[in-house]
Amino acid sequence: MRRNVILGCLVLLCTLVFVVPAQAVVVNGVDYRLYGRCKIGLEQGGTTIDGNVRVAQICGSANGFLQIGADTIITGVASANRMSFATGAQVNGGPPACLFNINAGGNPAVVCNGGSAGVPGFVPDASWFPLPVPTVVAGATDVTCVGALGAGPFRDITVPDGAVCNISGVVAARNVLVGNLATLDGGVGATLNVRSTFKTEPGAIINNTNVTSVLGVATPSPTPSCTGANGLGVQADGIFTGVGAAVTGSILYAPCARMHLKLDGTFSNGFEAIAVLITVQPVDIKDGFAPCACVGFVEKGGGNTILLSQGCHLDGPNLNFFVVPAAVGCPTDPNVIPCPSCTAVTRLAGATDTNASLSFDPAIPPGVYRVVVMSEGRGFFCTSGTVSLP
Repeated sequence: MRRNVILGCLVLLCTLVFVVPAQAVVVNGVDYRLYGRCKIGLEQGGTTIDGNVRVAQICGSANGFLQIGADTIITGVASANRMSFATGAQVNGGPPACLFNINAGGNPAVVCNGGSAGVPGFVPDASWFPLPVPTVVAGATDVTCVGALGAGPFRDITVPDGAVCNISGVVAARNVLVGNLATLDGGVGATLNVRSTFKTEPGAIINNTNVTSVLGVATPSPTPSCTGANGLGVQADGIFTGVGAAVTGSILYAPCARMHLKLDGTFSNGFEAIAVLITVQPVDIKDGFAPCACVGFVEKGGGNTILLSQGCHLDGPNLNFFVVPAAVGCPTDPNVIPCPSCTAVTRLAGATDTNASLSFDPAIPPGVYRVVVMSEGRGFFCTSGTVSLP
């Protein structure tokens, strides 16, 4: 499908810069929204995920299993030893969009963009614990948090229904419960470490707070390990988000336990989930930022214009367009705007998702140029095609 071709172009040629919380999970240069050790179950009903999904190892009774439920949409790459593909699901990264060894059911040729078992195959990660595992010593005092809560150890923390709790620094606890429609809000560097469980009730809001549950941890970093059979921890939820939860700018980490994201939740702005087993009811997992643009074809238009076509997100906000001499090559640092040796050009009115016209200064030095699209906060796209100017 044409849509898959364009998305594949995006993944291959656009250097992405994710704005994510500290300690984001990047494995072999790839950032993941969901990162499970032995299994991820995406239940049927229409989960949408902007980003990559991976079951890291071949372990547990499911032998490294990713269940892609009916009507699930993954705009990224899915990887696992075993994978099932339900009706109406789509995985739009790559190609190939699906990296797996064993088809556990369904038709990957329909669901995945260019994916089939063994082409290429799934290679498991050699080790687990993608992030450090802290030592968590809970305090002796229970806290009902309404307002500010500074760093320190506590026993059980409860945010009452409808209340707002603002934490700062590193907070340690035995258990944390965020009540119905309550808000847990963290600032820069806000971290919540729990010995047992972190749970939210329906409609709870979690902002900018990295949460780690050490349930099932045998030893913390620097040489972390899990309890349980084969060192896979406990068969219980260390982290549980209730129906309709809204989680932004946060990493949820249960390296030796399970995680459950209940239905109708919204998870965005650098959200990531890491656990031995992750169960996902229908939710929206969004990147939260304007998508990176891409260009399929570039040519000289009339006058001092350049025509872009067969692209994606070319009408999006916060885009900056440049040309760079082909002899210089594409930029290498997506954080430098404008890019070195680049000359700014202007996007004209009337751009669509797939097409745009650019205006350049007719006094530009004669030469062969590539077009560079900088997506603010995300990265850049540099065309493989060239255009002779002026």
